Amino acid sequence: MKHILIFIALLLTIQSSTFAYKKPNYAVISGRNLNFLKDGDTIKLVFYKFGEFDMNNLSETRQQVVVKHSSFKFFVQPGQSPNYFTLYFPGMNAPNLYSNLISIGDNVVITGYKGQLNFAGKGSLTCKLLQSLTEIDHSYNYKYNWKIANMHINCALMDSSVFKQLSILEKYQGKVPANILAIIRGDILGKQESFKYAMVKHYYRAYPDSTADLLLSMSHYRNEIFSQSGYNQNEYASKSNFYTIGLIDSYRLDSCLLKGQSFALAKAYKYFKTKYAGEFRERIVSFLLYEEKENQLNNDIITNALGFVHNRNYRNVILKLKNTYSEGAYAYNFLLKDSLNNLHKMSDFKGKVVILDFWYTGCGACRKLSPILTSLEKEYIGKDVAFINISIDNHKKLWISSLRQNTYTSPLSTSLYTDGKMMDHPIIRYYNILSFPTLIVINKVGRITRNTISPLDDNGNDLRNLINDQLRF
Repeated sequence: MKHILIFIALLLTIQSSTFAYKKPNYAVISGRNLNFLKDGDTIKLVFYKFGEFDMNNLSETRQQVVVKHSSFKFFVQPGQSPNYFTLYFPGMNAPNLYSNLISIGDNVVITGYKGQLNFAGKGSLTCKLLQSLTEIDHSYNYKYNWKIANMHINCALMDSSVFKQLSILEKYQGKVPANILAIIRGDILGKQESFKYAMVKHYYRAYPDSTADLLLSMSHYRNEIFSQSGYNQNEYASKSNFYTIGLIDSYRLDSCLLKGQSFALAKAYKYFKTKYAGEFRERIVSFLLYEEKENQLNNDIITNALGFVHNRNYRNVILKLKNTYSEGAYAYNFLLKDSLNNLHKMSDFKGKVVILDFWYTGCGACRKLSPILTSLEKEYIGKDVAFINISIDNHKKLWISSLRQNTYTSPLSTSLYTDGKMMDHPIIRYYNILSFPTLIVINKVGRITRNTISPLDDNGNDLRNLINDQLRF
């Protein structure tokens, strides 16, 4: 009997030990002894479940904790593949962690002094690697020559940055998991392509009289990294956030901007749908449609995409676009205050064609749009048309000051405020608004109309035609 009891006790001990050492299905991100933080500070974390579809609550979860005893801690649940996360510290020049990667079982501990972060614990090598790559990338910012004639030189410098970052990546082979290194490699390639596109687009739009010089400079550049990398054949390409975005931006640059052609969503959609296959095709098409939701997205493209996008996450993104942003979707029934604290609802404007104009103080394009909208507002005085401008300013006094100056708006429109919630306000998150100004046109029965050409591109002609079409119904 004594031997039986000993055996049972040993068995229970083994079972208990097995349970105690069961691999966790979560990861921990914590901080301590960060001298730039004080008790009561709020730390924010954005955890991306399947890619950074900005401001999309399907793809991200948000947490925040208050610093206590100079420490904070987050718990997240990564999937089978590593997930991205971004950590925001308080303050204008805080050393935020952007687009880091974390896996199941990681326990990253962050310490730091005077804004310099240090990492320890399981998963910390990934953070250290990404920190090193960021430093290399930033070191090249001082080498660029911002003359139009030197755009090809700047692009070559970006390629040099890529080579240097990839060489650092090699040093972490066997130290950081191979799947994470593959994802980071894709991110390195993609980020530089997006940077090139953004740079060329800026000069293309800011200096239209120098387009010929810009195109001549870019004709001397040969992209020998991105186009020949073959990375899209890698099984982790569908997990790399910035590689996907970089491919889209590379298309915008090489197939549109440098050829003097306007970007056409239908043409781009067909290109990516034909060129790629499997999960990567589903991912890149979903990103493409999400990025263009405010411009040329239509129900025909959405319906076609739903015919082959089977991944539940990407499919849900497209379904949300269909239900909230595409033509025929119901408008969000907002409840917002004006400058006198009177409440206004979307339903108050039933029976009118409604133009929503989203803006903020300091937005240059919003300022340029204002006189065009003001001119249109005058045309439709006394008609069933309501112009509503909605500000995401973080301070009410700033908003009121801008209203009084009539720099971004006019007294002819209804001016409403998101109560200082900025990008976190429900109406901004509902429509997934990422850029400003954004215009949304709603018909008389409260449904979204087709997207309009930006009035900045055609002086408001397409918007006028759209309003007139809707008034006929």
